Amino acid sequence: MRLIVILLFLSALFSCRSSRQSVTDYANTTAVVISEIEATHSTDDLLSLISSSRELNLSGITVEFFPPDSVHPDSRGAPKSIKIENANAKESTEQATHEQATVDEQKTVNLSAQSSTAVAENTRTDNDLLRPADWVVFFLILSAIIIISLIYFIKYRK
Repeated sequence: MRLIVILLFLSALFSCRSSRQSVTDYANTTAVVISEIEATHSTDDLLSLISSSRELNLSGITVEFFPPDSVHPDSRGAPKSIKIENANAKESTEQATHEQATVDEQKTVNLSAQSSTAVAENTRTDNDLLRPADWVVFFLILSAIIIISLIYFIKYRK
């Protein structure tokens, strides 16, 4: 009887086993997007004014004509010589320039950042409490057969 109790305790002692498997997956994702837009508008205005003048002063002018023609009494008089004692010429030029340059520059920078984290955990646990190991079961069945055989031989042998 003590043998059966000892075998049951050994069966319970050796059959308690437990295992746990755990897998954790981490996924970190970071995305950064930078976009830059640059616009430049340039304007050049050029205005140029040129003013020019000429002046001629003549003085002491003497004009000598041919004598009248008797064949053609209605004809005009024709100049024979022109005499100019004094001649002055002036020329002046004025120039005005106006220049204007404008630059309009615009710069736009867009920055966007996205970050995400995903965690997945898978856990598997195997608990085999009070499940006898195969050799303990075999030993118990063998012991039971031996005990029953001994009891049978002891009772019927008398």
